[in-house]
Amino acid sequence: MIVNKKYWEEVSIYAIEFLTNELKERKIYKLLVFPIAFTTNEIQEAIIENFYNVKEVTSIEIQLDGLLLNTNENESMDY
Repeated sequence: MIVNKKYWEEVSIYAIEFLTNELKERKIYKLLVFPIAFTTNEIQEAIIENFYNVKEVTSIEIQLDGLLLNTNENESMDY
């Protein structure tokens, strides 16, 4: 895809399912956005490291590719 990388970052949207390590185990389902270059292993590691009480990531499925608007305040943006 041809985009102006000054303004946009290519991303992928994943359906993620994981189990918690709480007293009563819960199944959590989330749609999460990651840079397009992330591998499945990097996504799994990010989930385990950045959510509390993750017992196991049970499913990682790509849903869509998308664009994320660059909101870096150091770069001016003309709309």
